[in-house]
Amino acid sequence: MKIIYSIIIPTYNARNSIIKTLDSIIHQSFKGFEIIIVDGCSADNTLELVNNHFAKNDFIEFKIISEKDNGIYDAMNKGISLAKGDFFYFMGSDDLLYSSDVLQKVNYHILKFKHVDLFYGDIIRFDESGMIKDQFVRTYSLYNSVFVNKIIIFLKLGLCHQAFFARRELFYTKFSLKFKLISDLDWILNIVEMKKRFRHMDITVAKFNVSGTSSNLKLLFEELESLFANHYGRLFGWLFRTARKQRWMTAINTIQLSESNKLWVQAENKSS
Repeated sequence: MKIIYSIIIPTYNARNSIIKTLDSIIHQSFKGFEIIIVDGCSADNTLELVNNHFAKNDFIEFKIISEKDNGIYDAMNKGISLAKGDFFYFMGSDDLLYSSDVLQKVNYHILKFKHVDLFYGDIIRFDESGMIKDQFVRTYSLYNSVFVNKIIIFLKLGLCHQAFFARRELFYTKFSLKFKLISDLDWILNIVEMKKRFRHMDITVAKFNVSGTSSNLKLLFEELESLFANHYGRLFGWLFRTARKQRWMTAINTIQLSESNKLWVQAENKSS
């Protein structure tokens, strides 16, 4: 069967989540895909679980490499070099395709709109408890205007990699290693500036795990400010900081308080 999709998954010590992620892919009704696991030398049994699961499901269209890397985007770039599909899609090792017909629905759009370079849909966020947090509603349209598209992305904070399927030809520009958290947004802005063609699909593509720490949120804010300054000019970097700093700091403080409460409860449980 022709490989339409290369699904690239960076992993590191992912034993607790990787099987659910793989199942959401393997059980797709559309079968024209390969899975590429790029592991950062996991210290748990992630690779053993992955190999056993592929064997158990008689799944043969996969590749696995395990070696040191310089973060998630370095791992994604390694996966790009191994991929043979027409479209590339990137998942975290704890993300899930939303339903078993996601790839079938995406393929419908690909066949219908052959001139489009990058297709994107909606995603749903969930946290470490498995509770649905909210939905990223990506129903805004991108246009044949670099300026308009950049303004839309600035206001909406862009598209994360769990939302889009991109033609392999676009990846002569790989992900930058300058950013730790938002190189996918940086890459999207590069593609916009190259005047590539986008299309929104009215489908929910994936469930995206947003669990993280306050330090990641701080880094995210700093990287976004830097990215907007790079792509839009220093004025937009300043506008982002001015408009969003208070709300961002409130979110960070809320997370820090929650983490402190968890530590307090754990300490109380140990002492009782």
